This record gives sequence, structure tokens and C-alpha cells, in this order.
Amino acid sequence: MILPRLALILSAAVGLMTGCALAGDDTPSGGTPAVKPQAAPPALPAVKRADLPRLERADFNRLAALENVPLFWVQGDLVPANLVRTGLHRETDSNPYLTDGAFTPAFDELYARLVDRRRLEAVQRELDFGWPTAIVTDLRQAPEADRKLVQHLARAADYIEEIYAQQAGTAAVKTMPVDAPSRMLLHRNQGYWCEAPTTKGDPFCNASLTYPKRRSDAYPADLEQDDKLCEELRTASDSTKLLDPFAVVRKKDGKWAAVSYLDVYGVKMRAIAGELRLAAQALADDEVAFKKYLEAAAKGFETNQWDAADEAWVAMNSQNSKWYLRVAPDEVYFDPCNSKAGFHVSFARINTSLLQWTQKITPLRNEMEKALAGLVGKPYAARKVSFNLPDFIDIVLNAGDARNAFGATIGQSLPNWGPVAERGAGRTVVMMNLYDNPDSRAFAEKKAALMLHPDDVKNLQPGISEYLGTLLHEATHNLGPHSDYQINGQPIRVVLGGLNATIMEELKAQTG
Repeated sequence: MILPRLALILSAAVGLMTGCALAGDDTPSGGTPAVKPQAAPPALPAVKRADLPRLERADFNRLAALENVPLFWVQGDLVPANLVRTGLHRETDSNPYLTDGAFTPAFDELYARLVDRRRLEAVQRELDFGWPTAIVTDLRQAPEADRKLVQHLARAADYIEEIYAQQAGTAAVKTMPVDAPSRMLLHRNQGYWCEAPTTKGDPFCNASLTYPKRRSDAYPADLEQDDKLCEELRTASDSTKLLDPFAVVRKKDGKWAAVSYLDVYGVKMRAIAGELRLAAQALADDEVAFKKYLEAAAKGFETNQWDAADEAWVAMNSQNSKWYLRVAPDEVYFDPCNSKAGFHVSFARINTSLLQWTQKITPLRNEMEKALAGLVGKPYAARKVSFNLPDFIDIVLNAGDARNAFGATIGQSLPNWGPVAERGAGRTVVMMNLYDNPDSRAFAEKKAALMLHPDDVKNLQPGISEYLGTLLHEATHNLGPHSDYQINGQPIRVVLGGLNATIMEELKAQTG
């Protein structure tokens, strides 16, 4: 497999796509591969008018004019009596849209076209929310071992994307978009559904004219995945098992049951394990810590047991590897109940330009823990913490749950569960090559000008001040009550509910 040049495309507050150039690429230096002709897109699916979103009268009339259709909705509800034909016509002229006071199939086809115009307008607004920018990683002159490593990790990332598409409910939708903007929305959002603040609530904003409902694979697809379902699971007698981050919920014999990720995604998980082992074999002999993590992560994908991989992962750092990789199910943001871990890949190179901050903050870890424990109060008691602070990294590739529709993660502390999290020994990273392009900097200056005195805006300089807030936020994720902290014998996510637990965790981090 030959990879093109690896470039992250960041949209708006940035969603990520990836590409990379390796030596031996059949692309001319600085160029792009030849574009292959695409097959003609399929026809629009047949959809009943009753299954489509309801057009408002103003939109109907505006869109009918764009279609050059001589119909006008005068008033009231959309019924034949409230539609008039525009232009000059005789009473005996046939009307393709109305017969004997009833709508014809031609009207239903017209209505679908008008709805699709309205849908495409919403899709355009979704795609226009922000701007794209590229982050390029050129590995054409890199050692062969590095190029082979990237190839295997890119293949693993492809499988991660497939699993995440299942988790997010995207893979269950069988109607593919027929127009280019909708295909881009599907790719960028990893789903048919809009995410921008101005379009997320728009019933027309969808990548498909069939308007599929969003249904996470974490729960039965035939149920409403709402707060009521989450509360029912949270208060069930076996809630700890049902809300286990590495299992899905199914109905068996009329009862809830927790089913291991391995039973649902096992084929692709084992394929990922194979690529991770090949990546380990490709590594140079001096990458001992990285190789151990790859092998432990491969075992995790074969067993759905992640503690050993977490231990190997936190043993990696900027002192013993030039690479950063996290490949695992971790964050819960995709899940309507904020309990299930989404599969993702974050792959990066270590940036050594700010390593002195690791040396400055590391001795203060337990002092920070004591200070936060004092704010939290009883019954929480300060732990002895030993998390690594921080690794500064330059992102090469994001996939799955790490590839957002808008924005890119600029700092992260993991793992969220298990022995490493319990003893406060997690790993923190700050992504340095995001938002440092001219477009992002110009937008940041505009935001600063809205909040700061002009003299302060002039004094803003690139450097550690850009990363210190992120660094301390991520550090605090390792302090205080953690994801596995229990109240009366139950994890916080069970006591508070997944969404509330997530909000409180982020508030804790920002307090730090």
C-alpha cells in the first residue's frame, strides 16, 4: 500500500482528514495522484411525502420559483385548495400536480425535489461553518522503518473508522448520498447528521434524502435513545455491567444484557491487532517502549482487556520514543448516555521544544493533588499521583472518535478507567501543531480583540502561553476524583449519569 502525502484537513474549529507522502510514492514530487473518473451517482431514493420534513409556506414558494414551477401556496395548510397555478392558463388546461382536487404523484416528486433543495441549503451551511486548513506530514525522506510503521498504522486506522461508523450508527444506514456536498458531510461528520450550532437543530440538515434517525450501536436500534433509556440503565440492578464502557447493551429474552465489544466488533478488532503487530515488527531496535505498547495494544484488541495496554502506554514518553500513539476505545462523547468508549487513533510525533515544562511541573504533581483535594473536601482524600506531565506532540493522523466534525482535540489525559486511572498515573498530551496556521491565528486574534484591551492584544505572543491553559486543564484530569472513583460502592457515571459525570469532570479540569 502506497500512501499519498499525509495531511490533516481541519474545518472550522477543525475536523480532521488525513494523508501522508512516503518515499516510493508514484505521485510526482509536490503533485497529486491522477483523478480517477467516478461512477455516475445513483438516482434519488423514492421517499413518501409524509416521511419528509414539512416545508414552511415561504420555503415552498421560494423553492418552487427556483425550480421554475408555476405553483404558489396561498395560505393555510398544504392542501390542494390552497395551491394556485401562476401564469395565464385556460380552465381546461391539465394540471400535472393536481387532479380532481387531489395531489398527483408528480406533486409528490416535486415536493421531494423542493425538500432536497432545502436540505442541500442546510448541508451547505453546515459545511460553511468555519474554514478548512491543512496540516502536512512529509515522510518521503524518513527511514524505511518509519514509513512501514505509518503504513500499518494507517491500515489500522481504516479499521478503526469502520468500527466507529458502527458505533455511531452510520454504518447501519444503507442509502449513500448522491451529491458531492452530502458525501463530504458524511465523511467529515462520520455520519449523516449535522453538528454545527446553526444547523444541528435544522430538521432538513442531513446527508440523505431518506433522513435516517441517529441511532448509536451501543443500544438497541429500535428503542428511543434518550434520557429515559439512560436513566433506566443507570437505575437497573446490574447498572455497572450495563454501563461498562467496553460493552454494548442488547435485549435478550426481554431483559437488558451487556455484550462485550469483542462479540460485536471482533473481526475488525482482530484485524487491527494484526496491523499493530506488523507495525511493531517494523520499528527500529531503539523503540523498545513503543514496541511494547503496540504488542500490548494488539492483545487488548484481541481480548477487550485494556489494563496491560494502558500500563505499556504510560511507560512511553518523550524520553524513550520519538512517536506518540493512542489506539483504543476511550472517550464517551459519541454515546447518548456518555458511558460507552469510542474507538479512536491519535498518532503523532513527539515535539521536544517545550520539554522544560515537564521538568517544571512534574515535581508539583502531589502538591497540586493536595490543593485540589482541599477544594473537593471529604470524603475524597488526596492520593499519591504519578501521572506523566506532559508530552507535547505534533499530530500526524487522527481517526475514529478522534476525528471530529468541528475542532480538534488540543489536549488529552488518558486512560479514563482501570488501575492506571485509579492510581493517578495517566498520561497527558498537548497537541502543538493544531491552530498554529495563519487562518487560525487570525481568528484567535479577532476573538481576543472582543475580550481584551487593545494593549493586551498587542502583547500576545506565540509560545507557552498558548499551551499552558491546555496543559494545566489536562493535568487536572489526573487529579481529584476520577472516572472509577466510587460513591457508596458505585462509579460516578452510575451515580450521576454519564452526561453529568462528563460535565463535572470537565468542570473539575477547568477549575484546575
